[in-house]
Amino acid sequence: MLGTLVVLVATAAYAVISSLLCNVIVSSRFGSETACALLPLSLTVIGVAFVLFEMVFFVFLLVRVKNGEAEGIKLKKLFKIIAPVCVGIALIMSVVSANTYTKLTDTSISKVCFAEYKSYSWTERNDVIRFTLACDENGSLTYTVTMKDGERIELLGGVNSQSDSFKEKYGNPYAYSAHLTKEFRESEYIIDERITGEQNMEKFYKEAYPEIWAHLESIIKDSAK
Repeated sequence: MLGTLVVLVATAAYAVISSLLCNVIVSSRFGSETACALLPLSLTVIGVAFVLFEMVFFVFLLVRVKNGEAEGIKLKKLFKIIAPVCVGIALIMSVVSANTYTKLTDTSISKVCFAEYKSYSWTERNDVIRFTLACDENGSLTYTVTMKDGERIELLGGVNSQSDSFKEKYGNPYAYSAHLTKEFRESEYIIDERITGEQNMEKFYKEAYPEIWAHLESIIKDSAK
């Protein structure tokens, strides 16, 4: 029980450090730009880090149990190798996670892995073919943008890091999704839209989350026009 608690504390500390690292990297890259980074690897990396820390602690316990025995000496040597390797892997994963994200701006969506390798626009060119807003019977909400090359980008849920100007202008991905919908509808290009589960949205969000519902309602109402 104590071992699990120690590993959980270590993982929590790792998550905080990773989050701070993400914010530092994203802030330094975005500067005063109105932008948001969706970080798809963050939760996966934290899960893997938990497993690595469990492994280190397990070997540490074996070393204590076998202390003084020949097997214990071998395990101690193994611990001295495995501990820094696991910590190093966790740190590398954190850096990779912080530098792998989807960048959202007022007029574009980009894919970044240390450097931008894909960029999509709905003003300068016709890269977007469809956006989909859906809510299932459990209240799970998704807003997906489908690109001409088949790339599907999910804007809601998960971990994100926002610049100060993005926070001031939108505050959250729901407001940005409403902005994006307006941009798509006013684009000179034809962008298909699919909205399903309107009743579920109203059921789960109207009273419980009025701020989110306000953005959803604007998307739904405009669709009916």
